[in-house]
Amino acid sequence: MKEQSEIDTAQIVKDFFLGEFSFDELKYNPENLPKGSRKELADVVVDYGNNVIAFQIKGRENFDNGTSEDEWVKKYTDRAKNQLVDTYNQFQNNVVPPFVNGRGDRYGLKKHGIYTGIIILYNERVQEYKKVLNCRRLNGIVHCFTYKDFKNCCEKLVLPKDIMEYIAYREKYVEMDRICKEEESDLVDRFLIEKYGTNNFDSGSRK
Repeated sequence: MKEQSEIDTAQIVKDFFLGEFSFDELKYNPENLPKGSRKELADVVVDYGNNVIAFQIKGRENFDNGTSEDEWVKKYTDRAKNQLVDTYNQFQNNVVPPFVNGRGDRYGLKKHGIYTGIIILYNERVQEYKKVLNCRRLNGIVHCFTYKDFKNCCEKLVLPKDIMEYIAYREKYVEMDRICKEEESDLVDRFLIEKYGTNNFDSGSRK
């Protein structure tokens, strides 16, 4: 059964990357492994253009176990990085079958694309966190967002191509493996101003 954190994040991805490019039912039996070798890719995968974006979502339900937010973030970002690496390795090494996308169509994910790993922290108590994480096994970088920050980014950026460009922009301007005190919304505004000369748009004014 899916966690609420997975349901909510999958809906954002479906809304902004469109259903035909988003996948969140990703359990399968690899054709090249023995029968019964059940596997699962990341929580959500986007197959858009030449990009494969894998999302690993971590939610916190128990706030009474004595673990601080910093400890929780460290533990679950490390775990999520390992899962994103595992997803990448599955793409490279397994015969992955077609999956049903958000529109209900069965579609084969590309094996060789630009792979991006994103961790979503579904925890409203997290305020400051490392937005860009070192991960040598995945082209050196994994992105991290709180659920709130990712949702606000998508609502502000709107277009899939702008979301993708912003992710590339973000990794250039955010120091790796350091707590970033700059608000995500300020980074988004800076990106939009540099690209369009403004961060305010009328409905339908950006194409």
